[in-house]
Amino acid sequence: MSEPPEHRSEGPADGRRQHVPFIGRWPATFRALRHRNFRIFWSGQLVSLTGTWMQNAAQGWLVLLLATREFGAENAALYVGLVTALSTTPIFLLSLFAGVLSDRWDRRRTLLGTQVSLMLLAFGLALLVALDIAKLWHVAVFGMLSGIVFALDMPTRQAFVKDIATPKDLLNAIALNSSAFNLARIIGPAVAAWLISVQWIGIAGALYANAASFLAVIAGLSRIRTPRQPALPRNGFLAEIKEGLAYVGHHRTIRLLMLMMAVYSVFGFSYAVLISVVAVQVLGRGVDGYGLLLTFGGIGAFAGAVLLASLAGHVRQGRVLLWGGLIFTLALVGFALSRVFLLSLVLILLVGGGLVVCSAGINGLIQAMTPDHLRGRVVSVWAFIFAGLTPVGALYAGVAAHLTSPSMTLLFSGLVCLLTIGLLSWRARWLWQLE
Repeated sequence: MSEPPEHRSEGPADGRRQHVPFIGRWPATFRALRHRNFRIFWSGQLVSLTGTWMQNAAQGWLVLLLATREFGAENAALYVGLVTALSTTPIFLLSLFAGVLSDRWDRRRTLLGTQVSLMLLAFGLALLVALDIAKLWHVAVFGMLSGIVFALDMPTRQAFVKDIATPKDLLNAIALNSSAFNLARIIGPAVAAWLISVQWIGIAGALYANAASFLAVIAGLSRIRTPRQPALPRNGFLAEIKEGLAYVGHHRTIRLLMLMMAVYSVFGFSYAVLISVVAVQVLGRGVDGYGLLLTFGGIGAFAGAVLLASLAGHVRQGRVLLWGGLIFTLALVGFALSRVFLLSLVLILLVGGGLVVCSAGINGLIQAMTPDHLRGRVVSVWAFIFAGLTPVGALYAGVAAHLTSPSMTLLFSGLVCLLTIGLLSWRARWLWQLE
């Protein structure tokens, strides 16, 4: 199957790729940081996301402890999956509406509102844990409220990147955003595991630290100045959602990339839901082992994001994301079969790296192909698939692990992802040629 004409790439007349190691004083890998607004936003995000990953790690351990205490160890995997599903359900229900708001509202002000809201919710959960009155349903409720805010935050934040970086640097900026996310993913769980192990700090201390970390991104957004978004004709929410969906449906490349993302969201992300269960029930480790698994996954993801930023503009992005997807799936199958902790650390490093290269590459290609007036809505479809389908994947992971085992669940997930990328590579070979 040949590449559609509208997606054929253009390059230098001699057919060779240009290599630009430095742009001004910035290495090419970090060239989007030339832009003041992006640099401020990226720095604030790095601090805030470190706190978010601290909360994710602490909350994952909290849910496992509460589920074990309230429902027994034999049912812990089921309730871990259920709480994760409840906290991400709002994204499934609301992200398409949020995409319309992202195109209508000033994105910077919208992000200020979402960050303040998330900060207050993090503080509230930390207070319940500190007072030793937290129950599993409390965590679920706070998760659902955070999910409502995150449903608006995610497409707005992704679309905002193009507002603060030039189109030429878009993929590099998206990759650097992913690098901040995954550098935080390395630091946050490691710090959270240490805080949890300190008796006088514990889980509550990690949650309080996350609440404080939002101040960095709020301060950064307050300093950023962007041109006012042009007013768009308002045709009603449903009509505008339909317009965004129609663009995705009629754009063959975007449609296939969304399909790939959907499979990875439902089946691929199941490993993240089950990490705490795998650490305890499969590998026989405690909180230290859980923290190491999260940290190594973060190291791999960070390395993958930096690699993607370095390759942007020099290697065909279709090849990069498809190879990343293949590495992820093979490593996930290996992780499912592993019973050796050190081997599991190496494999989860590859899992994290491959998944980030694939998912961030898909995001960058979709945004590059989308006109500005539809960007928020098309990104909201990506967000709906990327995060909104997480409840489906979390429920699948929890129920399947409960009925079979965590290892069997991850093995099946890896094989489904492997089959998907194999079929796409065979039936739509022109995806390999995408710039």
